[in-house]
Amino acid sequence: MTKSRIKSQKHLRMRAKTLLKNQKLGFSEEYFRELRGVLDKLDYKQMEKMVNVIWKAYKSDKTIFFMGNGGSASTATHLAADIGKNTVIVNSNSKRRFKTVALTDNVAWMTALGNDLSYEDIFVEQLKNFVKKGDVVVGISGSGNSMNVVKAIEYANEVGATTAGLLGFSGGKMLKIVDVPVLVPVDHYGYVEGVHSEIHHYLVEALKILKKNENLH
Repeated sequence: MTKSRIKSQKHLRMRAKTLLKNQKLGFSEEYFRELRGVLDKLDYKQMEKMVNVIWKAYKSDKTIFFMGNGGSASTATHLAADIGKNTVIVNSNSKRRFKTVALTDNVAWMTALGNDLSYEDIFVEQLKNFVKKGDVVVGISGSGNSMNVVKAIEYANEVGATTAGLLGFSGGKMLKIVDVPVLVPVDHYGYVEGVHSEIHHYLVEALKILKKNENLH
């Protein structure tokens, strides 16, 4: 069991004790009160930096790659889909679109890499086929220590791509190696993954606004 999982379980036990001591608060009220506290701790400037990095890639006709494991894999797929589709403006003067790729979607390729090489290689080996200088590579990891994501980020840095991370807990290894870290500073996977999903929708909305403004000029 990873240290992050252990910390998450300890957090749950501590919260359960708090609920037992304070019978005036129901679990639902306590849960969402904690969630509001997590949202208040976010660094909004870092999120704006991520928007700017993705926007710059769009303006330069570069590709944005997304990756993650488990729930983070779902977020990666969802981000690639929404940024690729929902930023398209009907009757726009601009024919340019966001080029997005989720490295989590080709199951045959991922399982072949995992079987023939190692699970740590399932993202980096895909990147080697596509990523170029100036592209953007976004790694999503609650712990920040998912080695297949870390390995891909390290390669992306080597080839001159811009790297960003949606992270949780204390950020792990990725906090120090990505160009733009966005941290959800809480030791609870549920809150981390949930807030990552909200950040995803924020990114899409921010990019849509930029596209609309572009279309007006």
